[in-house]
Amino acid sequence: MQVFFENLGFFIILLMMVLGYGFGRLAESRHYKSIRRREAELSDLIVVAAKTVPAANNVPETRLVMGSAVISVDYFKQFVA
Repeated sequence: MQVFFENLGFFIILLMMVLGYGFGRLAESRHYKSIRRREAELSDLIVVAAKTVPAANNVPETRLVMGSAVISVDYFKQFVA
């Protein structure tokens, strides 16, 4: 009987890992699809990553835009690898 519960526990842990991996991949692919869609919408904007904007005669207006990025580690993928 004890072997049954040990195998059941192992199966549940394995199932949770597989489900976590599957749902994580699904969420990640949706996220990247959203990023690609938003980047395509804004692809006509001129972006300059410099302290000064190069002189251009056809620039109707300029704005300062700031952003931030969060870069993290996927511990689950590292564990599986």
